[in-house]
Amino acid sequence: MYNELLLGLTETSYPLEDILLKLKVLAHKLKNKQLADFVNSELNGYENEVPSYRIFEGHLTGTVENFACRRTKVTLPYLHLKEHGLENLGQCFFTEKVSTLIEYAKLNDIHKPIPPELYSILSEPLGNGYVVTKAYVPINTAFIAGILSSIRTKLLDLILAMENELNETEMENLFKNPTKEQKDKINPLIDKFIQNNFNFNSFDNSTQNAKIALETGK
Repeated sequence: MYNELLLGLTETSYPLEDILLKLKVLAHKLKNKQLADFVNSELNGYENEVPSYRIFEGHLTGTVENFACRRTKVTLPYLHLKEHGLENLGQCFFTEKVSTLIEYAKLNDIHKPIPPELYSILSEPLGNGYVVTKAYVPINTAFIAGILSSIRTKLLDLILAMENELNETEMENLFKNPTKEQKDKINPLIDKFIQNNFNFNSFDNSTQNAKIALETGK
């Protein structure tokens, strides 16, 4: 299982979900809660926090209108949002499970919708009678592909760090029937690696963190 996992981490065609399932088995054998929590969150989705590589910093875009004119795909002002506690409105938290992200990466148009109740605040800096009638944060699907790549890269770094402590035979045994000595050596390494390499950010269901929406046009 170990050699297959290592090969899978270096081959982008190898399903990421399969890699995570193998690591879930490893976490169970090692009785490592941190690794189990991380793997389960990637497989099933995050609830209260997400790692930093799942946060997209976007720009507000929308439609503005007055009595004479309608303009679409306009970049909206945002500096005034701090006064309203909305300075992070352009952030997009990807809490979805890996299988969903894989589907997202295949799409052409993804955006985070901005709730209509915020349109009046977004309209404040506009002149000439313009008001915001639609607002969203466009998301480049290349960012989503980057999330998937980050997961694979970080897991490869973890396996290589483990390799520095155990030889190939010991690594194979780790995935089958790890000894107490191997657990005592590897579990602290995994815990420290996750603490040092995965920066988690709290997520809530406020209007700033509105869910991503999928559409084909604006």
